[in-house]
Amino acid sequence: MSEPGFTELESLGDGNFGRVVLARQDRTGAVVAVKYLFDWLPLDEFRVEAAAWQHLDSPYAVRLHEFIESSRALVMEAVPGVSLHRLLHDNGALPPEAALAVFKNTLLGLADAHAIELVHRDLKSANVLVTDDGQAKLVDFGTAALAGESGTTAADIYAATCVFFECLTGHPPYEADDPDTLRQLHRYAPIPFGEVPEPLWGLLTWGMAKDPAYRPASAEQFADALETVATTTYGKKWERRGRAILAADPAEPPATGLLLKSGVVVLGLAVIAAGVVFVVTREEEPPPAAPPQMLQQVLTVAVEPVAEREATFAIEGEIVQVHGYQDLLVGARVNQALRHPFDEHREKLRADNQDGTSKPTIVLQTGELLSVRYDNRSGDEQPYPRAVTVALNEGKPLGVRELLTPEALSDNGIDQLSHRLDYHRRCENKTLNADELVLALAPDGVAFALTCQKPETVLLPYARMTDLLAPEVLKLLPDQRSVPPAPTTTTPPPKDEAFRFGALNLRLPTRFSVQNQGLEKVVVDGTGCADPKRYYNCEYFLVTDNTQASDEQPKYEPGKPYRRSANGRACNAAGRKDLKQDGAATLVESATVKVGDQDATYEKWTVRCVRPGSSEAEAELTQRIWFVPSKNVVIEDEWGIAELDEALAKAVWR
Repeated sequence: MSEPGFTELESLGDGNFGRVVLARQDRTGAVVAVKYLFDWLPLDEFRVEAAAWQHLDSPYAVRLHEFIESSRALVMEAVPGVSLHRLLHDNGALPPEAALAVFKNTLLGLADAHAIELVHRDLKSANVLVTDDGQAKLVDFGTAALAGESGTTAADIYAATCVFFECLTGHPPYEADDPDTLRQLHRYAPIPFGEVPEPLWGLLTWGMAKDPAYRPASAEQFADALETVATTTYGKKWERRGRAILAADPAEPPATGLLLKSGVVVLGLAVIAAGVVFVVTREEEPPPAAPPQMLQQVLTVAVEPVAEREATFAIEGEIVQVHGYQDLLVGARVNQALRHPFDEHREKLRADNQDGTSKPTIVLQTGELLSVRYDNRSGDEQPYPRAVTVALNEGKPLGVRELLTPEALSDNGIDQLSHRLDYHRRCENKTLNADELVLALAPDGVAFALTCQKPETVLLPYARMTDLLAPEVLKLLPDQRSVPPAPTTTTPPPKDEAFRFGALNLRLPTRFSVQNQGLEKVVVDGTGCADPKRYYNCEYFLVTDNTQASDEQPKYEPGKPYRRSANGRACNAAGRKDLKQDGAATLVESATVKVGDQDATYEKWTVRCVRPGSSEAEAELTQRIWFVPSKNVVIEDEWGIAELDEALAKAVWR
């Protein structure tokens, strides 16, 4: 089928979901790329994706002009360039500056898409276009919905990092003919960071973290970290050189000479030439000199299966081990520490005459640090976590007393940590015990494993931990240059400020700010919050006018947990952005209270957090909800904001 009003100029090939042609719009003469979706593909969910794509206006993404459902035609911007997949297939791996340039554009394209709640779902090298000026653009947003595939922003970041690995090596990080086998490799196989230049290991291990909660909080944050690493490693003009390598700009001759012929359109072919010499002029900053080559050991991290069975007990699971130490004694000390949580669990099972399992997760893996969490389970009981961190260069295990300062383990320090973890609320007024701390280092914070009721992971960003972490540990953490200093204790407390939400007026400290999220007002606590406008890893509460509603944000229903947020509520407050609040919910408290001079229904819910499509709870959080029927206003809090109760009691209504 062809769409009337368009004259086909050239076939650009067939893809998984349809055929692509170069066409001219008869009315305007504009040249566009048109993808005709196959007739057998269902369009129900893709309609929403296409509508979102049309609103995406980004220099790092191909523009969708319109979706003509009658002919199943996607009318897109025609981009002179070549697919990244074809470029890598014909030329092999890219130099680091060029790979970083592609990766940066990819992340910025994702950041723009995620800002309008558009998830790509199918990011791969075939869906990245490299233009004839050396810029990367994303295409085919949401088309994976045609095959029933779901997606998250964390999955997009993981996929973008896999494409980055492919740019650096010329092949994907994992390869298998069987889809199930490939899926298992992505889920469990060690990250092959040793195949890329060492300065880029941190980016790779962060973006490809097995647990989505330990990946960058946003594509924008990841792009900022990339910029820092690239500038430090390859100089201030690394991106200019990288794009020149891709585009062979005559004003900026490339080092390896990848020349893309102008005029090639979406999914078209490219002419590649080699042999162009890179000349450094007086105005050009040369790339940093490479360090002298030294004989050094290459360490590899592996997750290895292990099982033991005796007459009275059995244990199955995995352990994490490091291979490649030239000093065998250092290697033995490291591996003994890494398997200690497994061995400890084994002895417990033996003493209790029980069977059990032990499952490790690599939380952080850099050239200097390895942090692993084990989830140990006895019979049908809930798993209990253990963690181990090792300084790889020294071969030194880092326990809680090595990771934290002595002051952090004092009574005052434990009180501060308890407050930051909101431990009293999460653990029903129990007292935090220093001897029971279980923590692992993650790329962007410290992951605390709590077992008060059910296992729960709480991630405290490093910005909120710099005063409690040992100085020698801070030096080893990834990208600490972007972490703001710990707040001083001598600053006088800020004054309150009036905030207005329709008829509701609240007084809150000036560190709070208000952001719009559809029909909701997000009131963000700026303490330790890197970006209050996007409120990643920030504490906040919601105020919403229940007289307004939309298909994505239906009205709040009293007597039920709060679920009106667009695309469902994520479990941010439980430290699990990869989970949704779609599990079972339990009402634990209900009362009539006052919000200002108005009666309000107060409800406290425990909500279970599950993966999309699953019913098995992996975490839980507490919702506090105030509903004022006379004003039809709802206030919802999942972080336990300390000032909120007093602010609501003193609220003023217009």
